[in-house]
Amino acid sequence: MKIDLMPSLALIRNRLVKRIALFNVLFFVVCIVIKEPLWIVSSIIGSFFSFLVLTQLMLSQSSILQTKKKQTAFIYYFFRLGIYIIPMVLALTLKNYLNFIVILVFLFSFQVHYVFLELFKNLKRYKRRKKQWTH
Repeated sequence: MKIDLMPSLALIRNRLVKRIALFNVLFFVVCIVIKEPLWIVSSIIGSFFSFLVLTQLMLSQSSILQTKKKQTAFIYYFFRLGIYIIPMVLALTLKNYLNFIVILVFLFSFQVHYVFLELFKNLKRYKRRKKQWTH
């Protein structure tokens, strides 16, 4: 059975991709100015795996909701942990070519942006409702 990403999740993912791309471009400019090319490669690796983790999270949510098989949540969770491990192992084995700290920061970039996106969306919704209650 093919699991498709729900339209709302696809919209959120596309919005996040645009924000992270802008964030990366700004980071690239800073890296060029301070002459740290290894940070550019590390940020690309971190962002790529962060995107994979977010996509896998959204697909697993869609799968669980569509198939109603809650027991698969742990399988998806361990698979996501495996995706997190790959760039960390790369950074630790290729210390001369990659920066571990930069990879860690960018490895969680999609998730952090997703949390803030949801936070501000819910805050707007709360303020709108509060305004309706007071009038």
